[in-house]
Amino acid sequence: MLVLPSDHYVEDEKAFIDTLKQAVEVVNKKRGLITIGITPTVPETGYGYIQIGEKLVNLEDTYRVERFVEKPNIEVAKDFLIAGNYLWNSGMFVWRADGLFI
Repeated sequence: MLVLPSDHYVEDEKAFIDTLKQAVEVVNKKRGLITIGITPTVPETGYGYIQIGEKLVNLEDTYRVERFVEKPNIEVAKDFLIAGNYLWNSGMFVWRADGLFI
C-alpha cells in the first residue's frame, strides 16, 4: 500500500519511481512501515522533519527513523540543515496490507 499526497511536485520522475520501487522491496523484506524523506535544501519551517537513525544493512539510502519533528521554528530548522541527518517529511508512506492489525 502506498500513501502519496497529490500536492507534490516531482521533478525527476525516474528517481521518484526508483525510490518507490526500492521502498516496496524493503517493505517486502523487512516488513514495517516505510516513510520517504526529502533532502532539505533550505531551513523550511512549513514542513515536518524526520531525524534519520542507523542505516539498514545492505539497503541503499534506507535508515531507521530516530524521530519525527513537526514544523520547527527557523532556528531549529537551520540546526537541522547544518546537522545533515534530518530530512523533510514528504508524507509518503509504504507498507504491506497484511502488516495491518485490527
